[in-house]
Amino acid sequence: MTQLKMPEFPPTIVDPYNNVTYRQGKMLGKGGFAYVFEFEDVASGATYACKITPRSSLHKKKYYDKFVSEVSIHRGLNHPNVVKLINVFKDNLNYYMIMEKCAAGSLTDLIRRRKHLTELETRFFTARILDALGYMHDLLIIHRDLKTSNIFLTADFDLRVGDFGLAVKCESPQELHWTMCGTPNFLPVEIIYSHITKRRNSGREPDPHLDAECIALCERCLPPHVGQGHSFASDMWSLGCLIYSMVYGRPPFEAQDIKTTYKRIIQCNYSFPDSIRVSEDFKAFIRGLLNPDPTQRFTVRDCLKHRWLTRDVPPLPQRLPSSIVTTPYEPPTGLAGSAQLSKSPSRQMRPDHLGVGPVGPGAGDAIDTPQAIGTWQKFPNSKTGGAGGAGDMQSPSLGSGARRKGTALSSTNLLQPGSIPAAPTSGLGGVGGGIGAGVNKYGINEAEFPQILPPCYIMSWVDYSNRYGFAYQISNGSIGVIFNDESAAILSPNAVIVDYSPNLVDGAFERALFTDGLTIITEKKYKLLSFFRDYLENRSIVPIPGSDRPHDDVELCRLVERDKAANVPVDLKRLSKGIALPQLFLKKWKLYDDGTLCLLFNTKVFQVNFSDHTKVVVAHRSVTFMNEKREIFTYPSEYLKDDRFAFKELRRRVDRARKYYEVIKVARPVDSLAQYRYKDTAKKDRDAIHSVMDGKGPDNPLK
Repeated sequence: MTQLKMPEFPPTIVDPYNNVTYRQGKMLGKGGFAYVFEFEDVASGATYACKITPRSSLHKKKYYDKFVSEVSIHRGLNHPNVVKLINVFKDNLNYYMIMEKCAAGSLTDLIRRRKHLTELETRFFTARILDALGYMHDLLIIHRDLKTSNIFLTADFDLRVGDFGLAVKCESPQELHWTMCGTPNFLPVEIIYSHITKRRNSGREPDPHLDAECIALCERCLPPHVGQGHSFASDMWSLGCLIYSMVYGRPPFEAQDIKTTYKRIIQCNYSFPDSIRVSEDFKAFIRGLLNPDPTQRFTVRDCLKHRWLTRDVPPLPQRLPSSIVTTPYEPPTGLAGSAQLSKSPSRQMRPDHLGVGPVGPGAGDAIDTPQAIGTWQKFPNSKTGGAGGAGDMQSPSLGSGARRKGTALSSTNLLQPGSIPAAPTSGLGGVGGGIGAGVNKYGINEAEFPQILPPCYIMSWVDYSNRYGFAYQISNGSIGVIFNDESAAILSPNAVIVDYSPNLVDGAFERALFTDGLTIITEKKYKLLSFFRDYLENRSIVPIPGSDRPHDDVELCRLVERDKAANVPVDLKRLSKGIALPQLFLKKWKLYDDGTLCLLFNTKVFQVNFSDHTKVVVAHRSVTFMNEKREIFTYPSEYLKDDRFAFKELRRRVDRARKYYEVIKVARPVDSLAQYRYKDTAKKDRDAIHSVMDGKGPDNPLK
């Protein structure tokens, strides 16, 4: 068989958004379509891991969708035990994911050197994996590929969970999936049985490694509900296999061929070899994780309460020395060594963690309980309730009390990597998480001020008002344009529905399917809307969801996907149910000479992009601040009236925003034209659009 040649990658790459040049180093690994290299920041000398995915490998929709999902999920994670995604960008040939480099390699590398780890070392690593796994399950994310090669170690032997290529974001804790995915040695029994059930129901043959004997074993050994899809419990099975591998040096169901491995998994046929002595607590812990019935399997909560993790003898260390590469860790003795030990399972874990608790014993009360704020944190007197944002459109997967930290926009004022708010984190402004985090750099006691989700806001924009108008992208995925004649168009996140108003002052909107848009909008404006959508998408890292790219955060997109699956013709009236007419849109904008941009939504939510690249979004019941480091902080409005709220910078910005609001609320939709000035920093982008619009480029929308 001819081996495919690895593509040639450029020796240096440039992040165009942050103007950072990276120099390629040694190859670190390969998997699927991607290659991982070490890259050095030429200016600072810092080294990173860069996952390179050739764009040519994503020619099929399913591959492209998988890549977009991986980036979207990974970019939304911020946890001390998850590999940090620094940035994502692309060129004409490849996509680049810049991540923190885990210098000590993976758990697979460590096990290969040591043959196997001790129980104490395994408990140390397990505690941190559970910390990350509980965080992900709180966000309704199933990893689906937990294994030793996807667990990485930093230079100081702290742990990071990585590789989210197979991860999936659920809409509810009860959601089930049917895809046969994962690594055979770590594959949960319900994934195998569900695959067989799905293929049988559709009249298709199952995976060739699942022969008639495997199918018969499933029907004979497993209850029927095990074959009805997989959910969060599948991660717990894989975790059991991973923990077993650390202690014994190999997975519990490993065999000479995949067929035999599958049969052992179905029969739950594994043992605890006498060659390595383990505690009864360890055996009970593994049995709880490798329960073939996912409804009875240990959850993260069950694991945190288990004696194997909570026992004090020997106590868990706060860190492991680098010597564990060759020598088992021996806990220090005496008073001098006691300071290095910790009685808690993890730096941030708590057995009373309020996870969404997938399926399993004790999960019901967790599902019905408001989410904990941040990572493993609980705050007194916190109130649930959304943050009345722009249109009150918020992610359905996060509790209303969740803290969300993300990234604001860079100096280009266009969508930058990480500009979509990230998921709940354990601290503000990079402050370490954990209980009792104390007062952060903004003077806020994190334990007393819970946060809520930020509203929708303008993520990227382009001003071409000297010829056509002002185009923008909202954080919910919508694209809008305010034309110079004070008309406006707003395109839904999946490009199915377009709302058009011939006069924003009157405020009357018409609606049509985007494919029928010419029935309500002129051909020129239709082409401009299409062009601006493509332009903003090309400046984005994760493309704006299109008709062939489902956007799970919007009900409209889910309806479209259901129609596609059922071969139901697209019906505007049915799709419009529950979708407000008009959709959330920008009503007015004003750009000042100093670069300050004011944006007023139809919901009266007001956004100010200051010239120093900080942003403020004032919503009905919340205030959001985006600092120059791209971090997002959202608080209830009433906190500004509380003397304990010492966020002076936010108070100052909000006061300035109020003055701008008094001006824009009486202005016309395109009143900012009088204030428009060309700026050298933006001229390159404007010239690029100008040449296309004049027909000098291949993509002239007005041809």
